[in-house]
Amino acid sequence: MDRKQIMKYAFAAGVVLGVTAAVLILARGCGQEKKVEAMGPEEVAVCFCRAMAAGDFTGARELCDTSAMKTYLEDYVEAWEMQQRKDSSAVRIAGQILSNAEIVTESVEKKDGKRIVTYTIEVSEGLKKTRTATVKKMEDGEWKVEEITDRN
Repeated sequence: MDRKQIMKYAFAAGVVLGVTAAVLILARGCGQEKKVEAMGPEEVAVCFCRAMAAGDFTGARELCDTSAMKTYLEDYVEAWEMQQRKDSSAVRIAGQILSNAEIVTESVEKKDGKRIVTYTIEVSEGLKKTRTATVKKMEDGEWKVEEITDRN
């Protein structure tokens, strides 16, 4: 399986898809320990994306509104596990590639008390995906991902 096919599988899994966190977490893809309540909406969106790409579903759950994202998380985990059973080395490689991808925030818009964060994931020249994360401030003051949608 070549690299392009691996990336297609990884992005397909992401397309099929897209709490309490007042404790220290290691958002593996973010590469640093940080309290979730100290993260802003842009950082939460990027860290959520990195956690999902790395298969860190515990970290991803801590960064999202699990009631709003329940189906997204379940579908993503199911697709990840199914692909893992088929070809675990391909999933591991895709996860490593996506974990090291460049993620650039394109824009942040305010809408109804939420933030709409548009970001691009680029793994190599010409191979990129643009997504939008709706991030809302919870009652405890933490920003959580409420929805992920594809832009292209």
